[in-house]
Parts: sequence; C-alpha cells; structure tokens
Amino acid sequence: MKRILEGIENFQDILCLSELVDLVLLKSGRKKAALVEISYRKEKGIAEKDFRERIRKFEEYLKANKLIINPRINYPIKDSDLTVFSEVAKTRRTLKKIERAERSGDATIRKREVGELMGYPKSAVSAFVSGHSIEKEGIPLTKIERKLLNFRLSKKWQRELGWHRRNIEILKKRAPALYELIARES
Repeated sequence: MKRILEGIENFQDILCLSELVDLVLLKSGRKKAALVEISYRKEKGIAEKDFRERIRKFEEYLKANKLIINPRINYPIKDSDLTVFSEVAKTRRTLKKIERAERSGDATIRKREVGELMGYPKSAVSAFVSGHSIEKEGIPLTKIERKLLNFRLSKKWQRELGWHRRNIEILKKRAPALYELIARES
C-alpha cells in the first residue's frame, strides 16, 4: 500500500493528532471531507507571524497533495470562545457541501450531513442525530483505538469498531510516521 501525506506529522504544532489522522483518511478515500481547527494561542509560545507562516506552509502542503481547504483561523482569547472549523476536501463540490452543512440552521441536518461527509458509519451518525449514542466506557478498546475514536458509537458498536480498526490499519500502512507518533503518546 502506497504511503500518503508523508510529513503530515510535522503539522502537529497547528493541528491536533486526530485531525491529522482525518486528513490521512480523507486522502485515502475513507472520508469525503475533514474539519480542522486552526487556532492561534499565544500561550503555545509561537509568534503570530510564525503561526501565519505555518498556516501558509500547511495550505501549500495540502495543495501539493491535491486537497482543498477553506481556511478559517481562530483567535480565541479564552477557552470558552467558539471555534470555527476549516473544511478540507478533495473536490470543490464536496467542500461546498460540507460548508453548507456546517452553516445549516437545522442542527439535525447539520449533524447528519457533516457526519456522513466525515465518513462516520451510518449507524453511528443516526444514533448521534437522534440522541441515542452510547458511551465508550466499558467497551474494549486499545489505548490507540480510544485515543483515535472521534465519533460517538451506537448500539451497533461492534461493527463501528471494525470500521474504526480498519481506519487505524490504513493509518499504520499509509502514514507510518504519524501512526508511530500517536502510538508513542498513547
């Protein structure tokens, strides 16, 4: 299996690890879109000028890898400030779909459409939309499975975990440096 998005792990200073994983899964075809939070936080010790340069390099990196981003940079003052996500997709059409879904005034439509575009299992999306998700406590997960589980499970959690485990295998084969970084931190 061909490696993809080599060097993606070098952007962990501006994105969280699960977002980097989502980008690998997007590039590999497991997701139609991804959402990433790009937030400048002075307390992280990076100058705003350097932060903006990192964002520029990240945008170039995505473009070189045939991914499109609609960048939105957050400047939160306190932790409770609302976050605006940047949408990432392979095509402009999909980018427009996730932008529309994100802006939908109907929470049910927003949750369903975003969940589907993010590639989550339909059963998990339906449970989340209807308020019938289950907690992951008590479900047998490895440390890395728990760390990378970024969607809510349904009563069909065994099947959903199969999907999640396939994603981890794809990550391991297609972006081994990122996988190793996550495994070390788990």
